[in-house]
Amino acid sequence: MFQRFIARQAILRDDLTLLGYDLRFRSGDGDDGATRGSSSAYLIVSSSMVSHWESLTGNGLAFISLGLQELLSGAALILPRSKTVVEIPSTVPCNAAVVLACQSLKTADYRLALSEWRGQEELRPLAAVVDYLRVNLPSQKTALIADGIHSWDEHRKARKLGIRYFQGDFFMKPAFPKTRSRRDTAQFDASSEGDSRRPSGSGAD
Repeated sequence: MFQRFIARQAILRDDLTLLGYDLRFRSGDGDDGATRGSSSAYLIVSSSMVSHWESLTGNGLAFISLGLQELLSGAALILPRSKTVVEIPSTVPCNAAVVLACQSLKTADYRLALSEWRGQEELRPLAAVVDYLRVNLPSQKTALIADGIHSWDEHRKARKLGIRYFQGDFFMKPAFPKTRSRRDTAQFDASSEGDSRRPSGSGAD
């Protein structure tokens, strides 16, 4: 008889404490693979009809990937809002109906996540709505530059994400270079406009 059961993978904070679990499906027909989102409707039904939700997630959140049909039908509203993060696959079209469905879930106090985020322009309306962006780190060592920094708060948030290079009008607006008698350096002149904006009595973090 064909059976399904739920597999899970932990999602951790930077201090290695538990944030929640990515819930997936594993079929009982000898397939050891686990897939995200292929049986979202089954997960919704089975999770809502049993009273052992905490046996899946404990005190953590449940990240559940929903397809286009589940998003538009409002099926996620069956799930416990305090425990659920509705994850949107990057393959779901970012149209007005999808954005409206996501906004409705946010209004109902659900958390949202967007998978496979790579800064796609067409997905920015969804990225602006969600609480979490799921990214795949490149295999090679790549340095990230945070662009468009406009405040110390944005600078701190970027540092918490592990970013160590920054650019934005907050530090220095685009300007034509002045002729200098001394050797040019790329070091930011802390005595210019950026230093005056530094919060008094606070560090870089």
